[in-house]
Amino acid sequence: MLMQVSYLSDAFDDLVRAALSALTHGTIETAVFNDEPGTYRWRLTPSGEFLNIKITTYDDPFAREKDPSGYLSFDADCRLRTFAGAVLAAGQQLLIAHGEEGYMKQWKYPFPTAPLAQLKQALREK
Repeated sequence: MLMQVSYLSDAFDDLVRAALSALTHGTIETAVFNDEPGTYRWRLTPSGEFLNIKITTYDDPFAREKDPSGYLSFDADCRLRTFAGAVLAAGQQLLIAHGEEGYMKQWKYPFPTAPLAQLKQALREK
């Protein structure tokens, strides 16, 4: 599934924080990626060591969760640590590729340095 993400939302920060909370608190979390046009709403549902990831796609760039136009475009299970590790690795690659300044310039939001460090620490402790 190819997903385009724009600067309309702080998508990576949402994903990092959702992964962190799912890992540390075991809570169901949501991350929203807005596009032009469209919205991808990630729902992360942890269950013990595992995680269910559902992505609902909407044509409207600012669709709400209950919008009936959404359709399930992705549904998969994986290990929670594997997913959190992949989010951490993606953040490290973004930082290498763009740096904090370049990230801000491209996506109009600050790089999520603190949440990413917290995710790294949580992975060490789990």
